[in-house]
Amino acid sequence: MSLKPQLILLLVHNNQEKLQAIFNAIQKEVFKKERVLILVPNIESAHFLDQFFWAITEESFFPHSITDQPTNENVIITLKEENFNQAKVLFNLTPQVPAFSRQFPTIYDLDDRTTQAKRQLSLERKQSYSLFC
Repeated sequence: MSLKPQLILLLVHNNQEKLQAIFNAIQKEVFKKERVLILVPNIESAHFLDQFFWAITEESFFPHSITDQPTNENVIITLKEENFNQAKVLFNLTPQVPAFSRQFPTIYDLDDRTTQAKRQLSLERKQSYSLFC
């Protein structure tokens, strides 16, 4: 019998809170030497997040890459539901619960209150996660 994944929902009310919550959570996992896979819905989101991470101060920066191939990077951003870096931590930034999310011991997601539509999607994901977390 496998253990249930730990779900960590980050409550955010605006885009600045969202970016800060994403960064803080990933930095925390990097500090613990965990590999992190960040799943994004589209290439624009991948590039935006990549640029955000590169703009962070040198002291807070963590190496990362956008990829759809196997890699030894500790932090990756990808559009594909495949664990390319053998991560133990999934950060889901897509509108739905990824089918492969059960394989991760730790799952981060947003309880996004920036709009009513995003709040509804967050609620639906939370209900889906409750089936296995």
